[in-house]
Amino acid sequence: MKISLIYLILLPIIAHGATCPVCPVGGLWSDWTTTETCATTCGGCSQINYSRTCLSTQMGNCPCIGVTTKLMICNTQACNWPRVNATYENCCTGTLTTIANWVHCAPLPDNYTLACCPDGGYWTTWSGYSKVSNQAAWQRSRTCLSGSYNCPCTGDSVMITHTCPCTPITVITSTSNTCAGGTLHDNPFSVRTPVFMSSQCETLVVLKASNIRNNFFTLATDGEQAQGSIGYIDTSGTCRQSDITVTDGASAVGSNGQFLKYSLTCNLNTLRFDGTVAGVAMTNVVSFAQYY
Repeated sequence: MKISLIYLILLPIIAHGATCPVCPVGGLWSDWTTTETCATTCGGCSQINYSRTCLSTQMGNCPCIGVTTKLMICNTQACNWPRVNATYENCCTGTLTTIANWVHCAPLPDNYTLACCPDGGYWTTWSGYSKVSNQAAWQRSRTCLSGSYNCPCTGDSVMITHTCPCTPITVITSTSNTCAGGTLHDNPFSVRTPVFMSSQCETLVVLKASNIRNNFFTLATDGEQAQGSIGYIDTSGTCRQSDITVTDGASAVGSNGQFLKYSLTCNLNTLRFDGTVAGVAMTNVVSFAQYY
């Protein structure tokens, strides 16, 4: 059984305003909790181990300062009868203090207070997106961290979009091309931009399967296969170019006007497209091109 360390105290005065730091000073802690049972029912006569969790790590780069475990007194409410060997007849430790119409043995154990409340409160970072069932929609969520510290959050806790959240893939041009070049082809065909299909959250990549417009393929020495080249730039800025093979070489080096189609899927964690094109695995795709 998990027990929360709760004290009946007056809410502290908190400064509200947009000038609060992005990360609370010292971080944002949870309440102290314990799974241990206090040996006494009143008077602050016993101690047990409490623990707490740093909440502000969920805000990004916002660490907490302080200990996560601590030995503290428990059941601080004053007894209704004198305690044997007590410093004061109703308390084993501290002095009688009335707080919010309740009598406690003060001083009370440490408890976290929030000094400043920004406009909007303190939120966790947004979660990754997930698909909404049976809808062409995607959602992400966040949680208010400061609400229990007299610092309410404003804004939505859930965001829904009917547009695929992944960034559309652009086409590599002669200006943006940073690939070193394939073994046969090194000029990006920048006419055909990958097709962003928002409702499916996919990108359609269409390759020329013949040399009808440019010299996309070169017949292999066996006379049966043809070799071409494709490439993509990932989020690190690295251009990765690979040679591909088409089994029907005669058609590829001809001018039949055929196409090869491939689909890349949205990675809802990275918000970039991944997949395989002509046998070449691709991740975090920013730009793509077929080469001639």
